[in-house]
Formats: sequence, structure tokens, C-alpha cells
Amino acid sequence: ISPYQYIIRCRIDSARHLLTNPELPLSEIALACGFSDQSALTRQFKRFVGIPPGIYRGQVVSRRPS
Repeated sequence: ISPYQYIIRCRIDSARHLLTNPELPLSEIALACGFSDQSALTRQFKRFVGIPPGIYRGQVVSRRPS
């Protein structure tokens, strides 16, 4: 893979981890992972994962044990 794709994948992996915390807004996650804004995170996340980060968060949070 290209260096650019590697960096994006690393950012997406970081976003996936942060999305497990329902308290963090998507905009903060985007900035913490190196994206320029929430739209950039959503676009790349959907491209690599297949679903938007909001839906991913809903699936991950609903699976967490209480």
C-alpha cells in the first residue's frame, strides 16, 4: 500500500478505538486522529470500513457488556 493509505489506515484504527467512547463527539475524534474535520473522517471511514462512523459507534456500543 502507499504511504498515504498507510497513514489513513492508522488514523482510521485510532478513530475506531475512540468511537468506543460514546461521550466523545465525532468532531473531536476527527481532530484527535489527524483529520481536518468530521466530514473528512466520515468520508475516509466509510471508504475503508464500509459504514459511517456514527453507525459503527452504534454497533460497537450496543455490543459492549453492561
